Amino acid sequence: MEEIISTQITPDYWSITLPQSLNSSLITNNVYLVYLANLIFNDTRVFLSDIKVKDVLSAEGVNYKKPLVDIHHLFPKNYLHKIGLTSVKDTNQVANYVYLEYKDNIKISDKNPSEYWKEMSANGYIGDSEIGKILQMQAIPKNFYELEYSDFLKQRRSLMAKAVQSYFNKL
Repeated sequence: MEEIISTQITPDYWSITLPQSLNSSLITNNVYLVYLANLIFNDTRVFLSDIKVKDVLSAEGVNYKKPLVDIHHLFPKNYLHKIGLTSVKDTNQVANYVYLEYKDNIKISDKNPSEYWKEMSANGYIGDSEIGKILQMQAIPKNFYELEYSDFLKQRRSLMAKAVQSYFNKL
């Protein structure tokens, strides 16, 4: 096994191959599923919430009138449509996804990321001391809301790959 790891899981694998494999709109993408396993393993909370990702993903069979948590687009689909990106492959990139409480997803709606981020942080919704930690745990670039969408995706894929690498090393 050590030989396989040392010959096939090279530094290029972590920095090039793995991030490129996250260039996908399929939530069944194997690397994305490992990224989610990483969130569970690290006891990560849903974005901007106290709910744990593991509790959301293990809640099969629980029926609510409205979902407690949604898959949220950090760059909302309708916002992307407004700027000319309309294909599902572009808008539904797994690197654009986070789990978010339903009520927060409704508040964000189709706002520009810089607009909703400013509102959420200005209203004391997110404490200054927590912002960096939240973004790091979710593998989100610190200034994601200021980035062009393509730059955001590239940076987020890289951060997600690093999270998967860290998870791999812990195992």
